[in-house]
Amino acid sequence: MNQSYQPREGYWDYMGRRLREERTPKSTSATEELWMREVAEMQKQVHLLQIRIVELGKQVYDLNYKVTALGGDPNQLELKFDANL
Repeated sequence: MNQSYQPREGYWDYMGRRLREERTPKSTSATEELWMREVAEMQKQVHLLQIRIVELGKQVYDLNYKVTALGGDPNQLELKFDANL
């Protein structure tokens, strides 16, 4: 019975080791793939925002047209006052 005794690794030691192992990049291709997916997602968001800007621009144009058609000035700000306040 001349076996060397190795104590079992503690829970927090094990979790710390696992965390350190996960932080180290295993391969550059996995990191590059992650960045490429992130950039693709950001480009998708930018595209959706650009579409929304075009929609809102059309809405502003339509509203300015309606104000002008009704005889108003689209550059004039009008406030509605409530006399009951």
